[in-house]
Amino acid sequence: MGELNESRAHLGYLLRFGVLVVLALGLVGGFNIAIDPERVYGTSPELNPHKARITRTGRAELIRRSDAQVVLVGSSRTARAFSPRHPGWAALGASDGRVINAGTGGANVFEARALALQALDTCDDLETIVLFVDFMMFNRTGPLVPGVNEGGGPQHDFANSRLNDDLPLPDYYLGHALSTHSVGLSRLTREQEDKGHRSQISTTGMRAMGAPRPAFNHRAAFERLAANSLQPGYLYGRWAYAQEGIAMVADVIAAAEGRGVRTVVAIPPIHAHQLEVIRAAGLADQYEQFKRELVGVSPDGVWDFAVYNVFTMELVPPDAKGRMVNWWESSHATQAYGSVVISRLTGRADAQGDEADESVGVPVDASTIDEHLAGQRAARDVWAAANPDEVATIRQISERARERGWWVIDGPE
Repeated sequence: MGELNESRAHLGYLLRFGVLVVLALGLVGGFNIAIDPERVYGTSPELNPHKARITRTGRAELIRRSDAQVVLVGSSRTARAFSPRHPGWAALGASDGRVINAGTGGANVFEARALALQALDTCDDLETIVLFVDFMMFNRTGPLVPGVNEGGGPQHDFANSRLNDDLPLPDYYLGHALSTHSVGLSRLTREQEDKGHRSQISTTGMRAMGAPRPAFNHRAAFERLAANSLQPGYLYGRWAYAQEGIAMVADVIAAAEGRGVRTVVAIPPIHAHQLEVIRAAGLADQYEQFKRELVGVSPDGVWDFAVYNVFTMELVPPDAKGRMVNWWESSHATQAYGSVVISRLTGRADAQGDEADESVGVPVDASTIDEHLAGQRAARDVWAAANPDEVATIRQISERARERGWWVIDGPE
């Protein structure tokens, strides 16, 4: 009898514990579903989280829940520079102004392909995909697979996003309801809303950074990025050119063509300082090869905005007091310059009626690529002759990286 009572007591304890666990999970799930920081459930679209939609889950849901006519795909260079509100997008089919910016920080070419295919699968009115392809997307320090960014570091939320075709939908919804990742984003969202902070992420996906504040130190940002770019796990650290990524770009173009959707392929702008980092790392030849191969798979050619012009050669202030108009640092253009790039790409003036000079970007195809690259080599020599101190600084940074074993060049296989 005593053993029976003891068993009943244990059973009662387990039942009470189970009820508490279920209640706790219900509270966690209810909190995450109510806040819905990445719009997984569509329950609270008015809450615009501080940074959550930059995640791969958030970007996939942004695309899936939109009725976009034009979708921009790329890295953070895309997310920060190109406004969906620019009137020029009408020239690419956004007759009703339905444009979203799905640029994703640290995206590699595999992830860019996944985002583009998501747009093709879910946006019924899609007219154009603008695929902004960065050289850094092709750094394969390991297999170019989901969950590996351009420097080989894990992007943990790809596996848990709608971009992962192997993730069952029940697991997707349940996982986001109960994960600590979602709890953190929900808490951040609630805190930002309570404090009245405006989100950096617009409802169209743009990372609205505005202009650099007076206290922003451009000189320090440029030199810090030059050093960081060569670290393992970042832009060019331990470089290995992923040629298979070119086929992934071709996949997007072919899939879009099959659905009657246009693909515009473009290389986004970077400052001459960043171009010199690529050169100092010994990657100039591979950079040109990347451009040649990209042109080779794009029937309509490629827009090259990573060129030398008055904007990309804007002088970097010698100290913390100087201001720049077009750049945060060498990798990210401001929205002001992004507007100029859009005007050139679309052939349409911006909202102020300003048009872009032809030097801003160059349309390149198989018949012009060699001449274009030769012109860029000559332009680099002109810039280097006018900026010997910048060249020397970048070379010193590169040599320090080499001494630390930060970059190891592996050529094409």
